[in-house]
Amino acid sequence: MRFHDRQYDVSIVPSFASCLRTVLSIIVGATLLGNLVMVTFDAGRRSVRLPDLSTSATAPTPASTAPEVVPPVITPITPRSTLYELSDVKMISADIGWAEASLSDTTNSGLVRTIDGGSTWTQVGPFSEICGQFVLDVNHAWVVECGVGGGVVHRTLDGGRTWTYGSAITDLPRAPYGDDSIQFVNAQDGTLTLQWGIEGEDIRLYRTHDGGASWTEINSAISAVTFTDPKHGWMLVGNSTTTLSATTDGGQTWHEVSDLIACTVGEFPVTAGPVAMVVASCPSGDRAFFSTDYGVSWKPGESLSPISRLAFFDPWHSCALATDGSVLRTSNSGVTWSKSSSIGRAEGISLEMVSPTLGFALDDLKHSVMRTTDGGATFSTVLIVADLYDSHGRAGTQLAFSDPLHGVIIAASEGGTRVYGTTDGGASWSFRGTE
Repeated sequence: MRFHDRQYDVSIVPSFASCLRTVLSIIVGATLLGNLVMVTFDAGRRSVRLPDLSTSATAPTPASTAPEVVPPVITPITPRSTLYELSDVKMISADIGWAEASLSDTTNSGLVRTIDGGSTWTQVGPFSEICGQFVLDVNHAWVVECGVGGGVVHRTLDGGRTWTYGSAITDLPRAPYGDDSIQFVNAQDGTLTLQWGIEGEDIRLYRTHDGGASWTEINSAISAVTFTDPKHGWMLVGNSTTTLSATTDGGQTWHEVSDLIACTVGEFPVTAGPVAMVVASCPSGDRAFFSTDYGVSWKPGESLSPISRLAFFDPWHSCALATDGSVLRTSNSGVTWSKSSSIGRAEGISLEMVSPTLGFALDDLKHSVMRTTDGGATFSTVLIVADLYDSHGRAGTQLAFSDPLHGVIIAASEGGTRVYGTTDGGASWSFRGTE
C-alpha cells in the first residue's frame, strides 16, 4: 500500500479477530495459572509471566459499609482495696474464672476475675452492698445491688470490662431469697427471687427475657426456686418440712409433686433434660427418687442410711456420705446403692463430684483434701493446708473444676485466701497465690 508516496506492509497491522484472540488468551491464561499469571500475545506465540497481586500486602481492601458498634460506657471500675475472702468460685476454663470477693476494709463485696488459673484476681464488678450474683460463662455475669431505697441488676456482656444497669426494682430488700436468688439458663432468660416485707414473709419471682435489662413479676406466692431451662423449674416450699413443686410454663403455675408429698426434700433435683434425681427423707427412711418426664412422676429407689452430705455429677451418678461416715454410691439414679470405704465421720466434710469417677472430700477439721478415682469406692489424701479459717473463724475450703483435669482449691488461711491449682485431675496440687 502506498500513502503519500510511502509503502507500508499491512501484514504487521493486527486485524480485529487477532485482537480478540489476544484478549481472550489473557483472560484464560490468568484464570488457569493462579498466583503466577501467564499473559500471552500474538495468539500464544509470545508470553510473559506476571506476579498475581491478589494476595499482595498492598492489595486494596474494600471499604466496609457496616455501622460502627459502640459499646456501652459506664464509670470505669478502679480496684479499691486488698481482697479479703473469695467465695462462690466458678472456673470457666483452665485459666479463666470468677468469684465473689469481700474487701478488707469494708463490708462491701463484688465480682473478681482471674485469667491465670487463680494466681491473681482482678476486680471487674461494682463493689457495694451486693446481695446476689450469677456467672454464666466467660463473658456474661450479673450482680444484684441492694440499697435502702431500692436496687438494680448490673450485667456485663464482655467479661466485666463494661457494665450496664437494668431497670430498677423499687423497694428491693437487702437480701434476695435463697442462695440461688438470681439465675440464668442462657444469656437472655433468667429469674430473680426477692423477699418483700419487714420480715421477708412475702417472696416474689421475677423473670427476664432480655438478659436482665427489664424484669417482670410473674408469681408472688413462691419459695426458693431454680430453673433448668426457660420452661422447667423446681420450687422448695416450707421450713421444717420442705416439699417439692414443679413448673412447666416458666413459673406461671406450679404443681406439688404428689409422689413426694409425704417426704421432706432438702435440695433441688439434679437434672439432665427430662431426667431428674432427688434424695428425700420419708417416713420409711431416706431414699432417692428419679423421674424421666420432667418431674411429672417419680419412682423410688433403694432405701438409704441417714444421709449427711450428697454430691451429684448428673442424675445417674452420685455419692452420699452417711452420718456414720460411710460412703454410698450409685450409677443408676439411686435405684441401687453400693456401700464403699468409710471416711470415718461426717462432721466437717463436704463432697464434690467432678466426673462419674473423679470426686473429692473436703475435710475442714483436718484441713485436708481427699480424692477418689473410682466413684467413691476409695479415697486418699492429696493435700493438707494448715491454719484454715473463713471470715467467721471457721475452717473452710472451696473446690472448682473447669474440666476433669484442671481445677483450683480456695482455702481461707492465716495469710488470707490461698489458691492451689491442679492440672492432673487433683493427683497433685501447687500453690498459686494468696489474696
